[in-house]
Amino acid sequence: MSSYNRRATSSNTRAKRPGTPNKKQNTGIKFKKPHRSTILKALIGFLIFSILAAASGIIYLTYLSRTLPSWDESAFDQSTTSKIYDMNDSVVSMKYKNQNRTTITYSQMSPDFIAAILATEDADFYDHNGFSLKGIIRSTLTNLFTNGRPHGASTITQQLARGVLLTNEDTTSVSYVRKIREILLAMQIEDRLTKEEILTNYVNTISFGHGAYGVEAAAVTYFNKPAKDLTMVEAAMIAGLPQAPSNYDPFKAPEKALARRNIVIDRLVAVDYIPKAEAEELKKIPITLVEGIPNQAVNEEKDLANYQYFVDYVTSVADNIITEKNLESIYNGGYRIYTTLDTTVQSAMETVFNDDSLFPQGMNGVEPESAMTIIDPSTGAIRGLVGGRSYSVEMGFNRAVSAKRSPGSTFKPIVVYGPAFEKGMLSPSMIVKDTPEPKLLDGTGKVYEFNNYSGNFVGNVNIRTAIKNSINTVAVRVLNDITPRYGFEFAKRLGITSLSESEKDNLAMALGGLQNGVTTLEMARAFGVFANQGVIVESNSIRRIEDSYGNLIFESKPSSNQVISPEVAFMVNNVLLDVVNSGTGTNAKLYKRQVAGKTGTTDLVVNGANMKEGNSDLWFVGYTPQLSGAVWIGYDKNSSTSYLQKAKYGSGKAAYIWHKIMAIALQSKPYLTFNQPSGIIEMNVDPITGLPTTNNTGKSDLFIKGLLPSQPSNTLNVPSEGKAVKSGNTFKLSWKGDPNLEYVIYRIDAQDKAVEIITVKGNEYTDAEPGDIKGYRIKSSDGEIVISL
Repeated sequence: MSSYNRRATSSNTRAKRPGTPNKKQNTGIKFKKPHRSTILKALIGFLIFSILAAASGIIYLTYLSRTLPSWDESAFDQSTTSKIYDMNDSVVSMKYKNQNRTTITYSQMSPDFIAAILATEDADFYDHNGFSLKGIIRSTLTNLFTNGRPHGASTITQQLARGVLLTNEDTTSVSYVRKIREILLAMQIEDRLTKEEILTNYVNTISFGHGAYGVEAAAVTYFNKPAKDLTMVEAAMIAGLPQAPSNYDPFKAPEKALARRNIVIDRLVAVDYIPKAEAEELKKIPITLVEGIPNQAVNEEKDLANYQYFVDYVTSVADNIITEKNLESIYNGGYRIYTTLDTTVQSAMETVFNDDSLFPQGMNGVEPESAMTIIDPSTGAIRGLVGGRSYSVEMGFNRAVSAKRSPGSTFKPIVVYGPAFEKGMLSPSMIVKDTPEPKLLDGTGKVYEFNNYSGNFVGNVNIRTAIKNSINTVAVRVLNDITPRYGFEFAKRLGITSLSESEKDNLAMALGGLQNGVTTLEMARAFGVFANQGVIVESNSIRRIEDSYGNLIFESKPSSNQVISPEVAFMVNNVLLDVVNSGTGTNAKLYKRQVAGKTGTTDLVVNGANMKEGNSDLWFVGYTPQLSGAVWIGYDKNSSTSYLQKAKYGSGKAAYIWHKIMAIALQSKPYLTFNQPSGIIEMNVDPITGLPTTNNTGKSDLFIKGLLPSQPSNTLNVPSEGKAVKSGNTFKLSWKGDPNLEYVIYRIDAQDKAVEIITVKGNEYTDAEPGDIKGYRIKSSDGEIVISL
């Protein structure tokens, strides 16, 4: 029997002491020592296991690395908020889709903020290569006691990888796999970007609450200043936000925000950025946020816009300018859009449009709409526009630039009187007839019926009065005389772009009867040509556009053209001054200012029938040497129950709205008058015809040199400048007038009785036996003159 299994029987064996720990007793059995080969096998097995485990790890890491997103440096180009500036380069609106962000460079950050964010988020940032082994070990040990959910230990580089390169992954469920992917991507980032680039991308990416992404947006949101100007305490407060912006919201939780800020200050002490004594002093400073933003009213909308209608229009124009981009790029491209907006003008417009008492009352609970555009005639710059009485939908219907409505009598200076002055067929003093003649055959072969707004007729009237009182019959006859086609082309020169070629022979243009209608922008621009001495300047709302780095990508260079002579423009100005001073537009008067303008209304038509009790549109277009503005009032859709009551409301409502707005818009501008060109002359006028004469008649008016009018067919044919030359017992009579007309000759006897003697055709007659008379009367169908002997 072998000895390693024999039981020992030695009497020297001790019994176990009661109560003592159980120790291995000497049983007498001899244990066999391990063989060297067994240890070697164990070591080899462990080595093989380690190699296999390492190989598996390498294979797995290789697999994970191959599933990582492809490196794309453009992924770091985060969406950036576009800013819209007014004419004085002040920000008036910010456009962004989901994240309000302004990208800045490393040098544009406050050094205090850089120190604060590093001390708070990643104190070892400059000492690691994307991940912190010390942090991972600490996090792993912590995770052993938190059900294996990994947390913490993410460096700034890892956070950047997670926020930019892993955005499509489920980042709400944390996993070790995702952590490993973060580390691998962080190593890639460290290999390709400098530390400054990594930190800059990080602070431009993260959220600081209230829709502010990136430190620049945060600095503006909370302190209304750029990031480079942040003080130590401001930088510390912002640096403490990224981990939980809503928890540390300084507007809603000021105490928590203060405590968090002070923790950041303590960390700045821990990294030796500031001494403890300074930190204690800094902690005593209260948080002072930007003024004017109450806790409940911090705007987190996608569009932080004031002046919404103007901003919408500019956004649309900018989108067209940046042809290689779509609208998305406007919201996320970080553009700096410098506009022509005058906030004084726009604010005045919005204040007035918000005052319901200034507008016609609605019918059946439906309020009429309104729109207005104001431009600077000398530059074409749009200074303000309002597309409705309220704003509800972003990029919705903007009536100022999109609603095409019949302009009514405001079209008369554009298509009738301006062209007639240019052709030399009219002067302000010329006498014409306002008589019932309700039908004319226009160039299209159609019979055009027309009437005066009042239904009354005054007979003999000069052009100045016809324009001042907006007499329809005169306007239609003048357009018929100059031809609708000439008026049509004249209107196009003034920038009326909505005209249809099919209406170029249409007499209805005289009263604003258009196929497509016009916008307030078109009308403000057209009247602006008169204000600008006959020069049209292309309408513009954007001065320049820069990208997020300040590079110029567009600069406005509006075209300008002399489309009518300064003399014609001045003649229109002169007669339209009368409209405001003593005509239909007196509600638009401004103290000490020259205001020219024209009112207009259009009849209500429902189902093809003219409803005499209502208007569809009310207009006033007026201008000074500095600004031109057009106001429209009406319903988007007229009906028998929704219209402007003619008995209550006329174009004076629109004129008064123009007055209220322009009184504010012009209050800081000098008092200017319209310049009179050298080609304008003043001449005596015949009181009967209104035509220029060399006689001293005691009446004078303005004429264009070289374009002195003669009597057109649509004016009254009244004889003038009668003479009686005695030869023996006879008198040879002569007068000016149409030689093709018939004239009745009367002798005036000693008792002042007029006795008819003959009717002649021509301009002369010899009376052989006059007898004892005091004179003659020469009479046409339209008037008469008396020749005294």
